[in-house]
Amino acid sequence: MSSTHAPRQPSPFDRLPNELLVKVLLHLPPPTISLHHNPPLIENAPFAVSLVSKRFHAFSGDLIWRRAAVAAEWSTVGFLRAVALLAQWPAVGRGGLELDLQPQWIHTVEERRLRDWAVILFGVERIVLRLFELDDLDFDDLARFDSASISLRRPSQERS
Repeated sequence: MSSTHAPRQPSPFDRLPNELLVKVLLHLPPPTISLHHNPPLIENAPFAVSLVSKRFHAFSGDLIWRRAAVAAEWSTVGFLRAVALLAQWPAVGRGGLELDLQPQWIHTVEERRLRDWAVILFGVERIVLRLFELDDLDFDDLARFDSASISLRRPSQERS
């Protein structure tokens, strides 16, 4: 029995050289993970693109967690959610990570020290700390993030 379907036309992306496809994929936004939600809210464009075809999957696999951005509350709850995230996806903490720590709106003694974050997220390249005052910051703990660039910002008054 013969097929009545016309043969599939190759996609224009199938004709792209591998080197050009990789350059295109490098322009995807990095994955973002918000630990303010339980379970974490994850937006991962490289992962979505990897589902398009086997070829896209082969080339986007390295990009899926290469440059992740993690937003967390600077608290024990935020810290424990980061630990759970790394247990589920260890590749998140390996490199190219941006960590955005936001203070709790009510200060408590349960704030996690930065050294705790440095131990589990050793692949951090950039840290954004949202502080009410510099007195809230322990520079010795901050130095544990060896080569990370650091941005200090005032937290916004609106809670997202």
